[in-house]
Amino acid sequence: MYTLDEQACIWLNSVTTIPTLKKYKSLELFESPHDMYLNLADKKAEVLEHVNESMYNDLIQAKETLPSLLDRLDELNIVAVTIYSDTYPGLLMEITPPPLVIYCKGRLELLKSNNIGVVGTRDCSRYGVETTEKFVVDLVKAGFTIVSGMARGIDYIAHNTALNLKADTIAVLASGLDIIYPPEHKELYRKIADKGLLVSEYIPGTPPNGFQFPERNRIISGLSSGVLVTEAGEKSGALITIDYALEQDREVFIVPGPITSRFCRGSNNRLKHVQGGLVTEVNDILYRLGMIADYEDEQEVTVMQLDFMEQKIIIELEKGEMHFDEILQMTGLSVPELNSLLTRMEICGIVKKNSGNYYEI
Repeated sequence: MYTLDEQACIWLNSVTTIPTLKKYKSLELFESPHDMYLNLADKKAEVLEHVNESMYNDLIQAKETLPSLLDRLDELNIVAVTIYSDTYPGLLMEITPPPLVIYCKGRLELLKSNNIGVVGTRDCSRYGVETTEKFVVDLVKAGFTIVSGMARGIDYIAHNTALNLKADTIAVLASGLDIIYPPEHKELYRKIADKGLLVSEYIPGTPPNGFQFPERNRIISGLSSGVLVTEAGEKSGALITIDYALEQDREVFIVPGPITSRFCRGSNNRLKHVQGGLVTEVNDILYRLGMIADYEDEQEVTVMQLDFMEQKIIIELEKGEMHFDEILQMTGLSVPELNSLLTRMEICGIVKKNSGNYYEI
């Protein structure tokens, strides 16, 4: 099933004590991964210039466990896609360093589909849920495969919305593909394995250690042409994904949130530093990715409509405080549309949101 070079990549990748960059440095000493596998002892001194003695011994020991690892992958119906595999995604090859191997379960063709990352906070608000659902619906209509991390909160909403639309989605895990984390996402895992694609750079049996989540995030952005953050708190891992995306020269899109919301503090703060990152509709994303022509004329109409609606809301709020549902009924907008409009008005200081989902000016 695997070529000799692919098997050698699987062997090298299975040694978790050696950082990926050191693995690539060691590979440069040999003609190919298989040459390294066969002749490691002959160049021990040169290899030890990049790894220590303990790491070198781990490489030797991993030769003994390679056959059982290959059997385990076959048993679990997991495919190892290496940098020597035809199915290895070109976008992921662009990052530094690209993973030597990604382990996949599901539809391999999605590795080379039109991917976009959608991430956010685990502890999300109703605003974050509705915003994520709205953007995922529109992104799916535009032909994107939704990539996320199968975490609680925004990740779950992104995957589940795509699945409900019978659309494509990729989940990048921070553990081996035989370990479901968080455990309550067992059904989501099953659906993605069946209809979409599960991806990890960790061998089966690897638990979800804390340091692996940031490493996982670099794969989410690496597989994607851009990353959308719909809601992120000050310590959200989605902010790490933004950093990786910028480092990888990916487009970053951030949905603004209420300035009083703790759920949006991280993403709102990043808007100050990510030039052109603010998005309020899918066309903002499509334009930045070169998928539609300049839509300034369309935007001017939208702004005129919103200005009219803002004035209508302000006139009513001058009479007194109003609940969100009352404004919704009065404007005739959808929930996501009104959320977006009120958020913009709040950011601009036009309205103030009070407890109980009431608004005033």
